[in-house]
Amino acid sequence: MDERIKSEYRKIYAGLVPLIILIASASIIIKLALLKWDAIYCMTELVILVFSSVYMFVCCAVKGLKNGYAGKRTLKNLMVTIIASLVVYFIISYVRNGSVGRDVIEFIVSFVPTYVIVWFAADKLLAYRSKKQEDKYTDN
Repeated sequence: MDERIKSEYRKIYAGLVPLIILIASASIIIKLALLKWDAIYCMTELVILVFSSVYMFVCCAVKGLKNGYAGKRTLKNLMVTIIASLVVYFIISYVRNGSVGRDVIEFIVSFVPTYVIVWFAADKLLAYRSKKQEDKYTDN
């Protein structure tokens, strides 16, 4: 197979990852908010979301790759992710319970610090592995 064709296939496959993550996320939101199902019925989607993220992180760490975004854009992405997660949780909580209760505060107190700590730890680990990989291939 020609290298150009292989390259096009790789682009198509690379585009599938965000699409699968988007569909799994939408499925969770629909099942929890609109259909008012229990979270147990979303286990397949949750497994897909968690393991795809873990897989991408491990592959980047092993290969010494770091996220291509730098500085303020990375922090902007972090803030957008946290805000979007909170908004989705507020909406799901309101639709299921008719009001926003104490569980939302518990979610914020547990989710936001945990997410930020894991995010910064992963970012530092990837930066370290990336630097180590660069040093391996630079001339001394």
